[in-house]
Amino acid sequence: MLLCSRLPSSTPTTLRTMPPHGDQEVISRLSNELLLLVFNQNLPSATLAACAQTCKSWNRLATAVLYKHVTLTSTRKLASWSTATPPSLDATVQTLTICVTKVQTATGPEDPAITMEELRQSLGRLQVRISRMSELESLSITTPKKLTRGLWVSNTAISKILDNVPNKCLGLELVIRNGPYQASAEDAESHLCVAIRRLIPNLQFVRLALPSLCSECFGYVSSVDSPASEPIFTAVELPKLRECIIILASPKLGNNVERFDKPCNPDVSLASVNAIVESLVSLAGLGKAPAIEKLWVYDCLPGSDDEGYSYGAFVRRDVLANKSYTFPWNDIAPLKRADSFFIRMPEEEGGDDMITTRDNAACLVERHAWLTVGNGARLPAALMTKHGLHEQDCPVQTRTQWFESSKISTALWKNESDTGMRLLHGESGDLLENRPAVFRIPESWERGVLGFLRKAEL
Repeated sequence: MLLCSRLPSSTPTTLRTMPPHGDQEVISRLSNELLLLVFNQNLPSATLAACAQTCKSWNRLATAVLYKHVTLTSTRKLASWSTATPPSLDATVQTLTICVTKVQTATGPEDPAITMEELRQSLGRLQVRISRMSELESLSITTPKKLTRGLWVSNTAISKILDNVPNKCLGLELVIRNGPYQASAEDAESHLCVAIRRLIPNLQFVRLALPSLCSECFGYVSSVDSPASEPIFTAVELPKLRECIIILASPKLGNNVERFDKPCNPDVSLASVNAIVESLVSLAGLGKAPAIEKLWVYDCLPGSDDEGYSYGAFVRRDVLANKSYTFPWNDIAPLKRADSFFIRMPEEEGGDDMITTRDNAACLVERHAWLTVGNGARLPAALMTKHGLHEQDCPVQTRTQWFESSKISTALWKNESDTGMRLLHGESGDLLENRPAVFRIPESWERGVLGFLRKAEL
């Protein structure tokens, strides 16, 4: 049988040696424990759904496994799940992944007004249902880089969801990319960072990229009467926190950058990279997060207008190491391929050139802290290992692999080959230092056309 062929070597011999064409009498005698062992072998959702329709006993067992890792990749799927799935299954959910994407129909995108109303109702139902997810370990809510105009994820709705997350939850990922036009009067009264602060003492793994973010995720910021006075930050106790990644910018086309550090609440918020980093320095320095292993803030620096020699840069700020690391980046073939994003790793991490997608480049900067598994679920790497899940294949290639598959090279690689030198550097610096990617032209060489170097004339 196909299912038997996927079982681990530790599976009892009686199950591994079942007749190749199946035997209903033998299968009917299998214990629930052995059936659960089969169903828990990372089977595709479609296979589990088929097993659930076989008989009553299989339905009960397969359904419990099917709803352990719930992945909802559109507003329509979120609406269907929140209305059609029996509430009795909420207690079986261990990871919940929601990606808010627009719905495509046969005639094109669905009316944004209809989608927005559907999303609003679905998030409202989720506020109630998530409180019953007693086994929930990880929650991920993300949006694509561009939402349809008229569609946004309400801060108020997310705040209410976070307020109902069970205490057992260990991981939280919020990657919300609402545009500047996407806001509501209700959201003006809602401060999402405060809701995060109420939940974060229970969490071990946090990843945040929000259109507005401030230090109140991690403590209290006192308001001040005088504009010349600096607000006072008081960190909260985070006894369980192990990994925290804050994303304040991401690359855009043309070596441009999209920022995520707008003010949240002008009366008390501390916006900007410096304020976030300084609040985390205070958090770590005062011992408020005794279990912390990774405390990173990363943002991006745009490239210059220097054609052929311009590279953007990720800047990863490691609060615990008190250092920053620069990762030069560029898009090799943006009009031809989605997986043509070039990133050069720091020399401390091997210095390799990697080519991938924009999102996977961020994963490299974060050292694979959060991963996407086979069914699309997003969760911390540590929890993926715990549940025996497997990472989804992602297009990451070395320089050699990329050239062999695409036959596309770059002026940088040609220049480094001709000069015999490493010309593009991602350097480490002080924690708050903004070190751009540096392209150095060696002595006796000069700029030519289209970004290529040539020997200087004597």
